Amino acid sequence: MANAWKTNNISFEAEEEQGVLELGKTHDLMPVRLNKNGEKDFDEQEHNKYVKESLPPWMTHPDNETLRWEHTREKKILELRNHKTYQFVMLVASFTNEHMDKYWTAPSEAQAEHTGAKQVGNTKGPTCSLKLNKNDANQAFHKLYIDSPWLDGIIYLSPAIYGHMEESYVAITQVHGHLRRAPLNLFVSVPKIRTMFAKLVAMCIRTSDFLSQKRYNLDSTYQRLNMEKRRLMNYWKHIQYRSNTLMYFNIQQGVFADYAPPQSLNPNEIDDINDGNIQGLFKASMHLAINKM
Repeated sequence: MANAWKTNNISFEAEEEQGVLELGKTHDLMPVRLNKNGEKDFDEQEHNKYVKESLPPWMTHPDNETLRWEHTREKKILELRNHKTYQFVMLVASFTNEHMDKYWTAPSEAQAEHTGAKQVGNTKGPTCSLKLNKNDANQAFHKLYIDSPWLDGIIYLSPAIYGHMEESYVAITQVHGHLRRAPLNLFVSVPKIRTMFAKLVAMCIRTSDFLSQKRYNLDSTYQRLNMEKRRLMNYWKHIQYRSNTLMYFNIQQGVFADYAPPQSLNPNEIDDINDGNIQGLFKASMHLAINKM
């Protein structure tokens, strides 16, 4: 029938967020990894049951020992991904559009150890031709051990990133004298500050690639790289090194304005920061909605 309209009330209810990404957090938990109350301490047995039920019928179901190892590996990887140096390498790799293994263990160090057949120096002694399953298993373990930072507990930086980290650090501390006493580890670990440092390291890496003719580039690429590096170097004029941390302060109207609004911080009071209030100041300085009066 014409003009027979019906009115219905529709309510849109926002679903509760299960996980929220934060600055410095490299992973997020899906609902399946949370318990019934939405908390992170999920039941491992329930999760094992969920994994087995989710597998296709033609796949061999893992035993409990395998699943326990997977849970152990997950915890170790999460601990590794929370490490500041690992996160910094991730930042550099993202800015250079390269795989992380380029900045991990140097290939010249890893290959000779993995093959097990190369000789050191001019040694001409007889080589062992005996190949046993035990030797293969030991070599496989050796490769896994030295290539897995979460297993041996060491992050080996390759020359591709280490040299340019030092180049960037020397450039910043020599151009900006107020940062000459700031240690290198702060440029790698302080949130937000490390992002710009990683960007500068990435630009230095791309400049070396250009000068070494490692890849095809236009002449204008070199000019663009230098322009980006000049912009990044200008950023460090606003960084202050106080109380063993780096903070960004954008000077507006004669005061340091990069502080939780509507408060401000007098430049002469920065040295008075102590362990009692450094945490609050640091959180305010690292706040995402900053640079506003």
